[in-house]
Amino acid sequence: MIPTINDFLDRRTVSGKTVPLYVLRHVCFRWSREHGGPFIEAGALEDMVRQRGARIGLRADGRPQVLGISLLPADAPDRICPDMASAAEAMRVIAGAQ
Repeated sequence: MIPTINDFLDRRTVSGKTVPLYVLRHVCFRWSREHGGPFIEAGALEDMVRQRGARIGLRADGRPQVLGISLLPADAPDRICPDMASAAEAMRVIAGAQ
């Protein structure tokens, strides 16, 4: 479950202002379901968001919101997140090209 949450946060969020917590949960749950991932627990998602430096606070209407994260628009493509092996290979290619 944790790798799925990290993958979602890497690919579908950026640093930004705020997003309501219920919206972040819904989008993460839907993204996980569409990508064949496991069921996501709300508490685990909140913990991962906090570990990335975002804060969870209350809006004026009393609903929780996540400060420091913004969702990508629905029509935006996923951000590319290469794995470590691909990144290392790319660095070797770049170093050899000089």
